[in-house]
Amino acid sequence: MSIVRRIANLFRCSRMDRKIDAELQSHIALRAGDNLAAGMAHEEVRPDALLRFGNPAATRERVTAVDASRASATCGAISALRCVSWA
Repeated sequence: MSIVRRIANLFRCSRMDRKIDAELQSHIALRAGDNLAAGMAHEEVRPDALLRFGNPAATRERVTAVDASRASATCGAISALRCVSWA
């Protein structure tokens, strides 16, 4: 793999990590909003949302693993199609 591609992958991972973090934070914020609308005390809203959401690091790892497996499956399917087209 060329050095340029390796550097580009670093930026892609960073961008994807930011997108995943933003998505996780939006889910936590939505849960906090639901808690507030349900009449929960303001100081309990975010801690309860975090507790109910679960471990963000574990969720991030699961999302990353799913993305990687989907990318791998897509690349495999594309390779298979290329082989079929040459046959």
